[in-house]
Amino acid sequence: AEEAEPECMHIYFTACAGNLNAGKYTDLTAANMRELGERLYRAMVAAGVLLKPEPLDSVVWTTTSLTPEGRIDPDYEAIEARIHRKGATTADRNRNAFRLTWLRRCEQGDPLTLGALHLNAKAAILHLPGEVFVEYQLAAQQAAPGKFVAVAAYGDDGPWYLPTSEAYPQGGYEVSVAFCEPGVDRLLRESQRSLLES
Repeated sequence: AEEAEPECMHIYFTACAGNLNAGKYTDLTAANMRELGERLYRAMVAAGVLLKPEPLDSVVWTTTSLTPEGRIDPDYEAIEARIHRKGATTADRNRNAFRLTWLRRCEQGDPLTLGALHLNAKAAILHLPGEVFVEYQLAAQQAAPGKFVAVAAYGDDGPWYLPTSEAYPQGGYEVSVAFCEPGVDRLLRESQRSLLES
């Protein structure tokens, strides 16, 4: 992108992509990854053509917090044992350490903070925690039909994946490493609406 347009600074934020990834919908060969990158670049360039610059009259940053429940009754000793188990992979140790830390945060009532950058009351960029599913971004856009709504996710990654409540019974990798109870869905959607209305 920089070589083709050196005078333009491209900024990319990953949005709600917890259930979207390159390995899920394609193989991870170099050719396919290159094609995915080129498609992303073409989409960014096409979007740039549609931009209509206007002066900023209003810039407002708002935040809200939510305190989800940690998933599954914590058995700290079992989690600690998995962290220190001889022969455990680094990935398994790290995942369990993150899970234990998250459960302790939930116990202490340490909230997640969500933010919104409002520009001219016509656009909002939400900042969400964790690896949220794409349905949250779609819900945010539907909650503010008169605004341009974008999302930058992967903020506080303490809860890891944040599936929709419907996704929990479907299972899969993402749900297996979701550290919150399904009730986080309602909390996230309410918080998004609140931020977009502020």
